[in-house]
This record gives sequence, structure tokens and C-alpha cells, in this order.
Amino acid sequence: STPYVFTIHDLNFLGEKSPEKAAKRLKRLQNKVQKATAVPVISRFTESVVRQHLDVGNKNVPVIYNGVQVKTFENAVKPDFAPREKFLFTIGVIREKKNFMVLVDFMKRVEDYRLIIAGNKTSDYAVKMRAYINECGMQQQILLPGEISDHDKFWLYGNCDAVLFPSKFEGFGLPPVEAMLFGKPVFASALSSIPEICGENAYYWDHFDPDYMAGIFDRKMSEFRSEENRSSIVRDYASMFSWDKNIKAYLDLFLSILERPVY
Repeated sequence: STPYVFTIHDLNFLGEKSPEKAAKRLKRLQNKVQKATAVPVISRFTESVVRQHLDVGNKNVPVIYNGVQVKTFENAVKPDFAPREKFLFTIGVIREKKNFMVLVDFMKRVEDYRLIIAGNKTSDYAVKMRAYINECGMQQQILLPGEISDHDKFWLYGNCDAVLFPSKFEGFGLPPVEAMLFGKPVFASALSSIPEICGENAYYWDHFDPDYMAGIFDRKMSEFRSEENRSSIVRDYASMFSWDKNIKAYLDLFLSILERPVY
């Protein structure tokens, strides 16, 4: 008889697992949904996928966005692996859904920059990506330091020229919003939840042809730099994704389920 609130962040496994494994996982999720009083989701995109693949009946499925916060350090020190040259940055587990491989050919067309891709690099996809980087002779241009500390992440966001995020599957997508907190331009795929979360505050790749990607990058970087207040605009936008709002939304949900006054 205890109310049960079951939050769903994403159903990304539908694009990663075999149909058989995906079906088994969906069945387990469906059992939890059946027991739930409410099923919050972290984006309208996730809501649409949930409604498409799970039977939520007449249950409440509120969209409650994540809060986004980056731990700060007053005297951040440059990481040993960071290049002297200007660089681009991205972060995430190096797996197929993150689509980082497309950045290798893209970087051939933006030779003035280095690229740091931070995140766990133990997957088969990461092994293939490192092999391709080596095959292209780009070991000095594309750096894969692996998992990094909060200190390093803070410094890299603060000192990069832009953040790249070509991911194919996201329930929310933290790195683009984290980058905006630093007033940085964001170049991202136009897939899954990313356009919903970033709105007009990111530049989008509709496909991954490297010449097209480089053209968008060059043009929009110039545009970003020419707008005097652009950094402030994206910073103010990102600050709206606060944990205070997230917590209040959950408290309101809990209290409404318990039929108590919402304060």
C-alpha cells in the first residue's frame, strides 16, 4: 500500500541491446511501472519513448528536469595531459551511443585545434576508436585521458574553446548544459533529447558528414564570437536547470500523492 514513485531517465538500451535483451529489460521495467503510483521522466523526449514502449495507463508521468551543477575550484591547475594549443572538449563514457568516432574525421578538418575526449575508455568501441586515431596519425591532436577528476573537468570546461557532443541517445544530456554554465559554445547532434534540453542555445549537426560538421563549426564559432553577450545568454539559460527546482518538483509530487497541502 506504500506509494511508489519510479523515475525513468531513458530507454537508451533500445538502441544498444539486441531485440531479445531489450524485450527482457522492457518486461522488467513494465513490472515496475505497473506498481508505480507515478512515473517521473527527465525530459519530454524520454516521456515520448516511455509512452511508445511501455504501458503507463492513466498514471501521472511528469517531466522533471535534472539539475546541473559543476563542482568549482578557485585555483584550478592545468592537467598534465592538456595541450598547449587551443582545444575542444567533450566528456562521456566512450561507447557507441556517444558517437565520438565521428569526431576523428571532423578533426582532420579543424587542424588548428586539439580535442580532448574524457571518459572511461575500456569498451570495444573505445579500442576501435583509438586504433582509428592511430591509423590516421592523430595521436597528438586527439587525446583520450580516460576518466578525469572534478578538478580537471572544471579546468577543461573553463579553458576549452567549445564543447562537442555528437551523441545519438540521451535521456537528458549533461555535458552540453555543463558547458553552457561556463559560457561555452556547444556543438551537438540534433538527436534524442538534446534539442529539447539545449533549445536555441546550442549549434546542431543534422548529420555527421565531416565536411558539413566542420562547416557548421567554423561558421557558428565566428557567429558566437561576434555576439557580445552570447556567453552570458547561454550561462543564464543553463542556470535554469537547478537542483532547487528539481527537488521542489519532487516534493510537490510526493505531497500530491499523499494528498497533503503543497507548500
